[in-house]
Amino acid sequence: MIDILNQKPAIGIAGGLTSGILYLLKELFTDDLVLKWIAGMGIWMGLIVATLTVWLRVIEISKQKNDR
Repeated sequence: MIDILNQKPAIGIAGGLTSGILYLLKELFTDDLVLKWIAGMGIWMGLIVATLTVWLRVIEISKQKNDR
């Protein structure tokens, strides 16, 4: 095994990076604080999208009234 890793160090590098990324993802999706921040951002983004949608609808209705 040591000979293979000495001949092809990219295998060890790829394995180390992959395990590090998987650990980081596990920590992100299981930490309560991170999940609360993500949920909060989702709520705010939904509110912003809903507000912009209503605003665009109001603009569309006012343009239709002006065209008549």
